[in-house]
Amino acid sequence: MNFFYRFALALFSLLVAINALQAQSYFVASFTGGFPKYDALSAIAQTYNAQGKHQLGNFSFMPGFEFGIGMYGERTMMEAKIASLGQTLHSHVTNANPEDVSLDFSYTYLNYSFGYRPFPKTYFTVGTGLNLGLAQTRYSFLSDWQVMNQDYVAGSEFFIDYAFPLKLKRKRAPYMFRIRPYYQQFFGSLDLRKLDANFNEKPINSLPKTTQDPSHFGVHLSIIVPFGKDKPKPKQPLPSVDRVLPN
Repeated sequence: MNFFYRFALALFSLLVAINALQAQSYFVASFTGGFPKYDALSAIAQTYNAQGKHQLGNFSFMPGFEFGIGMYGERTMMEAKIASLGQTLHSHVTNANPEDVSLDFSYTYLNYSFGYRPFPKTYFTVGTGLNLGLAQTRYSFLSDWQVMNQDYVAGSEFFIDYAFPLKLKRKRAPYMFRIRPYYQQFFGSLDLRKLDANFNEKPINSLPKTTQDPSHFGVHLSIIVPFGKDKPKPKQPLPSVDRVLPN
C-alpha cells in the first residue's frame, strides 16, 4: 500500500504546485502502444514452441494505459501518472499436452515528467521523465498462473508531443487530443533464468540469452480534460491621468 500512498502524496504535491504557479491544470487519460524488441523473452517462447509443438508468437507490441493529472504553464508542462502496459502470448493446440499455454510480461509504474514549451502559443512540448515500477513475468498451463519474476525497475523517458484543441462548445479551456512518441530507457536488465528453467522442459540455460533489457520505443495517445480555474489573463494597465482628465 505504501506504493499508492506515495502516489497520492505526489498528486497532492502537484496540485499544490499548480495552485502556486497559477497554471492550467488537467486530467489526462492515455492509450499506450509500446513496440519492444524483447529478444530474450521471445527466445524463451520459441524454445517452448520447439519442445511442446505450440505456436507462441514474439513480444513485439505492448498495449496499455495511463491516468493522471498535470499542468500547462506558459513555458512548461508537468505531469504525474500511473501506467501499465504488457503483452500476453497465447497458443491453443488440440491434442497437445497441455492444450492451452500463455506467457505474459507486464510493467506497472509511476511516471513523473517535465516538459519545455518552446512556442508558448502552441502545445508543442519536449521533455523527459522518471519511471518507477514493477515488472512481472508469468506463465499459465490451462488456467493457473505461475508468477516467475517480480522486479522493481526504474528508468528515464524522453518524449516530444503535440496537443490539438478539440472543437467542442466550451467557454473555458478546451479539451485536447495529444500525440506523444517516447523512448523509455531502463536502468539495468531483467534476469529471466527462473522463467526459462520453469517454463521450458529443456531450458536455454545461457545468461546472455535470458537477460532482457526492457527499454523500448512507443507512443501515448491522450485525451486532456482541463479542470480548476483557467490560467488568469494579464491585467490591463490603468489609464493615465492625462487621458482621463480634460486639459
